[in-house]
Amino acid sequence: MPESAAQSIAGTSKIELFDVPKIVRECAQHGDLALSLVQNLKDTVAIFNQEACAYVHFECTGREAVQTAMAIEAQQFLRDMEESIAIVIEALLSLGELHACTMVLERANFQCIGVSSLGLKCAQWAAPLARSLHSLRERSRSALCVQWGNAPGAHLYTAEQRHQVLTLVAKDLGLAGGNDEVNLTSLEDWLALASEVGILAGLLGRMGAEIACMGQQEVAEITISGAHFSATCNLAIANADSASQRVASLLEFGGRPQPEQHWKVRLAPWF
Repeated sequence: MPESAAQSIAGTSKIELFDVPKIVRECAQHGDLALSLVQNLKDTVAIFNQEACAYVHFECTGREAVQTAMAIEAQQFLRDMEESIAIVIEALLSLGELHACTMVLERANFQCIGVSSLGLKCAQWAAPLARSLHSLRERSRSALCVQWGNAPGAHLYTAEQRHQVLTLVAKDLGLAGGNDEVNLTSLEDWLALASEVGILAGLLGRMGAEIACMGQQEVAEITISGAHFSATCNLAIANADSASQRVASLLEFGGRPQPEQHWKVRLAPWF
């Protein structure tokens, strides 16, 4: 690709130059998330550099473009979630240290089975969250990476050239790059990542249910000020139920045999 063409395409790839409502409408009409975006970019590039138009979407498939975009969006969501969970874990550990000797009832299925401490309960809530957060980060590294190398022309490059392209693009997008000859995240990687998110949501839901039980007026083991305390616990429980159902749907869909060329059908449940 000529350097002048690359500079023209990079300079034109600005969100303010895209007609987003038009792209959304055309995506719905064509059933293709990449086609309308690429065509819009070609039209814009052609205004400034007609020769560079031929290099738009060069040696990259629509599937790779869509999956890379999904990885970028998922990474931002997971980054925000990780920051929030880290705050929760830190707060639980602080409360656990402060209330190490504060006695509470130990329960199984919300039935009293013995005596424990609030400090231990906080540690029991924090430890699974920390383990789940670690697993989520590990899964993110394998699932959220640049997708490139499946187009026929990509195989004309040497392994060193492909690795260089992946490394530079991954650095620019803030994603992981791959060393494989063909760098495509498998469906199993995405399902494993979704499962980790579901597990984390389930842990938060269980914690919310236990805190709600401890905060009931007839139990009154903990007192939390604020009118939204009960609503917050119920929201955690509802989100956990919703996440488990969504993950179950994804796992069921992922287990169905789908022809490889029907990749858009395979991606549909994620939207």
